[in-house]
Amino acid sequence: HGITSRQAAGGEIARPSSIFTPINGNIGLVNVSSFGGYSTELVKERVMRIIIGAISHETSTFTPVPTTRESYDERFGLLRGAQILETFRDSNTPIGGFIAGADAHGFELIPTILAEPHPSGPTPKPLFDEILAELLAGIRSAGAIDGILLELHGAMVAEGFPQADGEVARRVRAAMGDLPIAITPDY
Repeated sequence: HGITSRQAAGGEIARPSSIFTPINGNIGLVNVSSFGGYSTELVKERVMRIIIGAISHETSTFTPVPTTRESYDERFGLLRGAQILETFRDSNTPIGGFIAGADAHGFELIPTILAEPHPSGPTPKPLFDEILAELLAGIRSAGAIDGILLELHGAMVAEGFPQADGEVARRVRAAMGDLPIAITPDY
């Protein structure tokens, strides 16, 4: 099963369904006979911790409408932390889906930043760098995590980055190594 008897005795395990029986929330019984023991012990299940964030901008390189800090503020504002969960819970959006999925499967979400202006021209490089730096800081400060869910648009352009969504993914990967990263583009 990939879990040692020492891990089971330590009270924090992942949930292989064949050995963990939930009782209440993340408390349950683990059959330690699977680990060479002969009894059942009460243990606390390890809850998956997943980062969420969004930098989602549909850029038009042909529009005369500039993208500014105010552009981000006009739609949802730059939302941070619990504001993201409060604003998007029960919504038919990618972030709403992340929240519903976490609720259904008992994951803990660690919200970072949500930045989503109306469609407009390329984001200025200083603003793009500022928003991306805040996303990365939120990821780095989250402690032990199991994965990252990002809402990106897929058509974002920032000054100096014709594929800004790709730059976001590249920098997140560089910061987090082999950690699982899932991205939902708006195609």
